[in-house]
Amino acid sequence: MPILLNRLSTKSAKLIIAPRGMFQAGALSHKSLKKNIYIAIFKWLIPQKSTKWHATDQQEAQDIKNIFGINSSIQIIPNIPSVVKPLGKILKKEVGSIRIVSISLITAKKNLLLTLNALTALKGDIVFDIYGPIKDREYWKECELVIDRLNNEGIKVQHRGAIKHEDVQETIEQYHLFILPTKGENFGHAIFESFSVSRPVITSKLTPWVDLESKNAGWNIDIENADQLANTIKKAIELDQNSFQLLTSGAQEIAQEFWKSNRFKERYKTLFNS
Repeated sequence: MPILLNRLSTKSAKLIIAPRGMFQAGALSHKSLKKNIYIAIFKWLIPQKSTKWHATDQQEAQDIKNIFGINSSIQIIPNIPSVVKPLGKILKKEVGSIRIVSISLITAKKNLLLTLNALTALKGDIVFDIYGPIKDREYWKECELVIDRLNNEGIKVQHRGAIKHEDVQETIEQYHLFILPTKGENFGHAIFESFSVSRPVITSKLTPWVDLESKNAGWNIDIENADQLANTIKKAIELDQNSFQLLTSGAQEIAQEFWKSNRFKERYKTLFNS
């Protein structure tokens, strides 16, 4: 509505638009016809000369250019995440036992089903708790079938519903590992929340959080390779206390470095004042 009113006005106001990952290939592939029609109308509505785009990384900037042209005015500033918590009491980690958590919308894009299918190939004392609202009921029905199978085989899987943002950090601290094999994130707030409380992450290669294994903070997996995900979870299950603590240190280091390297206040002032 603001864009439409701006279009009809005799004076064009400056617009700042933040796509928040909606132009990623993974996002556009779901309900693509509807989204392509919407984008075509949207391109007609926005005044190119007075529109500035807020991208959170280089990939999102390229996604914007792919749709709206290489001359689009784009400023890259990362999202402002949660404050990093001091390293608290380390959770006990035994070989063959693990507590895993996922916090996200339950949709095909977040790829929960891939994690569930990977768990069917594993053994051990495994707890997997899923937090987040169910946005795609048909997709959730597929997930429930695998969840029933896993629970029958002794792997404890439970959907714990939606969670308030202020409870996310405290919740993740109760687990050894955060997992989100997403089909694409422009930032991935829940992933950063995990790093901010010193918990390693398994995620895809389609987020800004890459090279996790070399940073001793988790693993990046190929979402087209279900066996790779299963093998990676197995590595996490087999971690002993010392190995787990190395990963917690690496995760916290990523979060601290992110805060240090980004001048958030200064850069956002530039975005809104330019």
